[in-house]
Amino acid sequence: MKNLMKLAFAFLVLLFVACSEDSSSVAKPSLEAGSVAFTGWVVDSLDEKSNTIFVSPSKGDESIVVENLDALGGASIYLAANADMVDPDIDWDSPVEKGLEISLADTNSFSIVVLDEQNRTIAVWLVKYLKPETPSSSSDKSSSSVASSSSETGKVESSSSDEKKSSSSEKSSSSEASSSSELESSSSEIESSSSVEESSSSEAESSSSVEESSSSVEIVPTKVSEISIPGAKVTVEGAKIFIDAPYELDLTKLPLVADGKPFDVTRPVEMELENEEGEIVTYSVVAGTQLPGSDFSARNDFWGTTSDAMAISGSGSYKVPVLGFTVDVSMKSDSANAYFRDGKMTLITQTVIGHSTGFDGGWKMAGGFYFAGSYSGVDGASLYQADNSDAGADNRAADFSQYMTHGKPFTARPTGFEITYSYDHKDNTNDTYPQSCLIYVALVSADNKVVAAGYINDSGSVESETKNVVLTYGNDAGLLSAGFVGTTDLKQGSGDEDVASIRVMFASSTLAYVADGGSSSQMKKHFRGAEGAKLIVDDFKLLY
Repeated sequence: MKNLMKLAFAFLVLLFVACSEDSSSVAKPSLEAGSVAFTGWVVDSLDEKSNTIFVSPSKGDESIVVENLDALGGASIYLAANADMVDPDIDWDSPVEKGLEISLADTNSFSIVVLDEQNRTIAVWLVKYLKPETPSSSSDKSSSSVASSSSETGKVESSSSDEKKSSSSEKSSSSEASSSSELESSSSEIESSSSVEESSSSEAESSSSVEESSSSVEIVPTKVSEISIPGAKVTVEGAKIFIDAPYELDLTKLPLVADGKPFDVTRPVEMELENEEGEIVTYSVVAGTQLPGSDFSARNDFWGTTSDAMAISGSGSYKVPVLGFTVDVSMKSDSANAYFRDGKMTLITQTVIGHSTGFDGGWKMAGGFYFAGSYSGVDGASLYQADNSDAGADNRAADFSQYMTHGKPFTARPTGFEITYSYDHKDNTNDTYPQSCLIYVALVSADNKVVAAGYINDSGSVESETKNVVLTYGNDAGLLSAGFVGTTDLKQGSGDEDVASIRVMFASSTLAYVADGGSSSQMKKHFRGAEGAKLIVDDFKLLY
């Protein structure tokens, strides 16, 4: 009886989780018949749309032998030590290779993990099938067997037997399976139908009932109305469900339904759900988030700025031109250069002037910078001297971007960004570094590859207007070659990498993160920014 309980029907449910962090990511393979094979099991059909490979046993072994898994890609494959489809434990002692025999005696499923050359997870596959249930003379046992299957496959329900009596051939198979003499004389028929060990008519009826009940076991789709995330807004548009989630939520493990099962929704997830009309529809579920403080109603710690340091006096050294000796000098701007009022942020390019006994000296010019990240400069001296004694307070350039830390954690994949802004352009006299404003967004992988990017870089005044900027995946849109602040440590990605962080920059003077300066007689000669250049940002949001 134990052997017979393992043969009624089988199916395999497949889930794909992309976890690569660089361009070695392997795209979902195009499966063809014969590209995945197990000895003793037949691959009946391949349904790439639902990521399902349907298989059935060709004989009654209590094991399955790996024959060919090349189509799954990767550098190596291992058995998973648990059933976690998002972050599985890998059984490093069990590499999955041709000829590996996996016992099915005590389980109806097993997971395999596909890894790249650096042993990073590319995909997780769940091999799952339902064992055939032995029919019993009691309806209670029949119910119990279905419940057992339910506990292993999730929420299930059984349709009425009338719905499943669709052909005379099914009835014939059931009646044939009720005879123990026929069982002994035709093993092939026994393996392909529900079987019993005793020949009473009551057991035959029970067999038919179990066959029909088992074949009707199916996953019950969740209703669209049950998709609910605390603090998030759920929007349904046609066959797309968009979850506007709070920034703090982990989009790689978002519980979409009441049972708490986590889904990685950083990329679209296909789900069969029941709509308001009771129809089963395949929806593409996508989640995204907006950045904290992107309404600019007030300063937010998600963002870093050079403005705080500008307005604080700090001591530095001033190298007197021609004479070459240095004097101590205090350096500060007249005020900060980032302002928040009426839901708008204003960034202004300003000078910092060094003050010493009897004279002023060491003018430097820098733009207003507000960016996703942090800034460790504490005063005017550290900002414009940038710990460089040769730069000091004289006319040499000081690169204060060394105090900037760029990027904040982020995993979503927006298609672009929308921004309402205006820009008041002022000319400078530096032909090598012309004045312009800057707004950019870069999605970055864990190994500092640009997954997607887009930017605005205006060299002339802009009246208040709203622009939509597309983020191009697998293309930096020219961001890396432009020499913008916060991009020099990045390299081009393929666009398939997982997003790990986001970089956003707002600047009133694009290249004035290097603060050039000079004495009173040449203060306008080297400036990379123009005094009074102004960028006003009214609203900013990511598009999905």
